[in-house]
Amino acid sequence: FRGIFALATGAGKTITALHGAVVVANERKKQGGKTVLIVSVPYQVLADQWCEVMQIFNIDAIPCYRSSSLWVNRLENEIANLDLLEEKSFIAIVVVNATLTGDLFQKTIKNFKKERIIFIGDECHHHASENLIKALPDSEYRIGLSATPWSDRDVSKKLILSKYYGDVVASYGIDDALRDGVLCSYHYKAYPVTLSDE
Repeated sequence: FRGIFALATGAGKTITALHGAVVVANERKKQGGKTVLIVSVPYQVLADQWCEVMQIFNIDAIPCYRSSSLWVNRLENEIANLDLLEEKSFIAIVVVNATLTGDLFQKTIKNFKKERIIFIGDECHHHASENLIKALPDSEYRIGLSATPWSDRDVSKKLILSKYYGDVVASYGIDDALRDGVLCSYHYKAYPVTLSDE
């Protein structure tokens, strides 16, 4: 239940990851388990997009970004309800990396059991630092998303990311997406520019 989806931009990383999360959450619910879906993104604009796409799956995510006064009470209430209400089996959280690493968010999620958490790291290549990777939750289920998780020269980045997320389990590049008509057709022309010392 761990791996990195290396899918071209526009090829459906968000939908694919959410589908996987919903399948796992539904299976856990059938077995009496409760699930906390945490999606971490680098920027607020991506967080807004995730919240919108989650609505397609009938998921009303808790947006944990911007001022903490806008989300901390709701998050604490949803966590309490998940523990107290038998019929409540799922909550979803969308958080930006800056909030994820903060003491307030870390304190709020620290008591989650690892088997409850599905963690999705969008643009997971941003997590390739020792400080940020330590803030990611100890979760049973982990999906990293990135069009380019690392290059062949980024040995340290590959080690950090694969230690947390696992290996690349799905690859779908620009060539694949163009061939299959997933992306609009376009011509890619590279123009090398040689710079002088000045």
